[in-house]
Amino acid sequence: MDGTYRYTDPTNGKIFRLTPLTGPGGAAKGNPVFEWKGHTSAWRYSKETMERLDKEGKLYYSKTGYVSQKKYLEDSKGVPVQDVW
Repeated sequence: MDGTYRYTDPTNGKIFRLTPLTGPGGAAKGNPVFEWKGHTSAWRYSKETMERLDKEGKLYYSKTGYVSQKKYLEDSKGVPVQDVW
């Protein structure tokens, strides 16, 4: 591991990394804009999906309250084999 997965979830012990939830390209690219826990932004997901991720414990809140998504190592597909000897 190169340090990408550097967090451990205290609720389940799983290792995870953080990914941004802001929508790439902002509202101009069609990402939904709404307020989430005091932060208004163009988000990657709909409000309904954000609510589901929050209920599943898959959101991480920074000290300032900004939100990121937890991506667990065990859910990673890994890297395909490039060469077989």
